[in-house]
Amino acid sequence: MKLQAGYKITLFLALAITAAVLCTLPFLVIKKDMIYIYTQDQIPSSAENGFIRELRRSGYNVIINSSSLPQKDAYGFWFKPPEYANEIEKSPAQLNFLYTQAYYPLEWKNKTKHPIVLTPYRLLYEHYMRSNIKSAMMVMGVNLADYYPISVTKKYKVLYYGDNNQNSPIAEVLQNRKDAKFLGSYWNKVNKITETDEDGNITNAKILSASKIVVIYHQPDSPQSHRVPEDIMQATASGALVFSSPNPSVEAAYQDNVIIYENQQDFQEKLDYYLKNYDKIQAKILAAQKVTIEQFSTQTTSRRFKELLDWLKENQIIKSND
Repeated sequence: MKLQAGYKITLFLALAITAAVLCTLPFLVIKKDMIYIYTQDQIPSSAENGFIRELRRSGYNVIINSSSLPQKDAYGFWFKPPEYANEIEKSPAQLNFLYTQAYYPLEWKNKTKHPIVLTPYRLLYEHYMRSNIKSAMMVMGVNLADYYPISVTKKYKVLYYGDNNQNSPIAEVLQNRKDAKFLGSYWNKVNKITETDEDGNITNAKILSASKIVVIYHQPDSPQSHRVPEDIMQATASGALVFSSPNPSVEAAYQDNVIIYENQQDFQEKLDYYLKNYDKIQAKILAAQKVTIEQFSTQTTSRRFKELLDWLKENQIIKSND
């Protein structure tokens, strides 16, 4: 018996809808991994927001700053100091992660369990591994959404970027230069730069992007000198030529695309040289920016964490909740 044209169309649509539903069912029944994230402060920082956004794009169900601990079948992630491990110990989650930039180890004695410690410091990572504490190296990158798209005129020749640098020999040099400006909450002098958005928030990204050269200083014994610090990531992401005090991590990542100065005299000589030849150094600026995008963005951090979590799950390194 031949079917009429109308019946054929109806039957075809019915079969197509049925096939579509059947193909969709496997995706509907797949349960998303749930991650409870507890930020450093109650209001997440820009980097934390970028990390959370990328996790959600990767398919995770992310709950932010819950008033309760993670559920038993979920994962917990804390942006907290090492001392917070005492609270994390109470978490029933399958795995608990602690990301901290503190340059000292957590206390693990007299603890029945401890979180997986994520640290940007190789020395601390090696210390944890020797102490039989699960750990991994991870750097919290910069939120690129703060810097793109930003199109501004380079109206500042030299910008010193940093807070509480009363003892900085480089800030001392720049305070005697008429072409130098300062960005940071510590500075309250005439040459301090302050720009705000519609909500009154200081727009550091815009100021950095409007600067030809951004100068950063960290004391040799500071934690920032043992990792790639946020201000280096931010300044390179903004499209400025960046000057930095000696830092092995920065040199290894950016090579000669971030200008390393050794002392006051070396700094002044290099600063004068690059100001005179600024039109010839665009390649360095773009190369440093590329390193930040590829290695030190929240997207990269999220991908690193996903790879770590997948590896732990595949190797069944999940704690017992019995």
